[in-house]
Amino acid sequence: MKCRYADPHLHPNPVKGLGGKIIASKSREAGLWLLGFLTLPPWDYNLEPSLDNYERIIRMIIRECREASSSDLKVKCFAGFHPSEVDRLIDRYNVKPMDALELGYRVLDVIKEKCLKGELDGIGEVGHQHYKTWVDRALISHLILEKALLVSEETGCPLQMHLENNDDSTVEIVKETLDRIGVKPSKRIIFHHAKPSMAVKAFRLGLSSTIPGTKKRLLEYLVNNVPPVYMLESDYVDDKGRPNAFYPWNLASLQEELLREGAVDEEYICKVNRDNPLDALET
Repeated sequence: MKCRYADPHLHPNPVKGLGGKIIASKSREAGLWLLGFLTLPPWDYNLEPSLDNYERIIRMIIRECREASSSDLKVKCFAGFHPSEVDRLIDRYNVKPMDALELGYRVLDVIKEKCLKGELDGIGEVGHQHYKTWVDRALISHLILEKALLVSEETGCPLQMHLENNDDSTVEIVKETLDRIGVKPSKRIIFHHAKPSMAVKAFRLGLSSTIPGTKKRLLEYLVNNVPPVYMLESDYVDDKGRPNAFYPWNLASLQEELLREGAVDEEYICKVNRDNPLDALET
């Protein structure tokens, strides 16, 4: 195999899981060359939600990335404000909607500073709830996404978006948002967990996408003759309390299996694992 594998989207957790260094070691042994580390919400690290603790989490993910990086494995470091955090802040912590919006904005200000300093490589996840929620919460999440898009363009840092996955309409809404706020389409704007039609449409608009690296989903792409215009991700959440985890190294074994079966060729795998991550994640 002439190309090593990449996993641009996973969530290390040194509090509840293996931590970035062990994940990186196991991934390197399995043949991966690149990992994308993304933050989790404060409560996943046993922290209360406050700006100070969000800053603490950002410092933690930066440390995890540094400890996991090596000469033959790159780690890209992302921090964000997940749309589900808006709902939990309001429901569980009794935060007022406008205060949740302000917190999201202030977290993005910290992320912007870290991106400009080169301590963070990207923003994510931000976006829309993929489930039913109240209108004001959906609007708050979209306003945070708009600010994140502006920060991404200003800093050059890639942005990973968690969206509702409604086929073509999701891509169209993002394109309309970009046009309205004056942000140019870029391969650094990434649709997380895209469906086949979304990945193709995003590519045609000059945007990027990732898809879940399961055999069922990948075969769905191959059967539908989707060209290699996406990246594969594990979306691994590093928590020993979660059973049946899909690990970054599972991406390598899955693709090796498909290569042996003749379901895909090396040229396709190289595009997915080398060329597309270089286009989307290199700043």
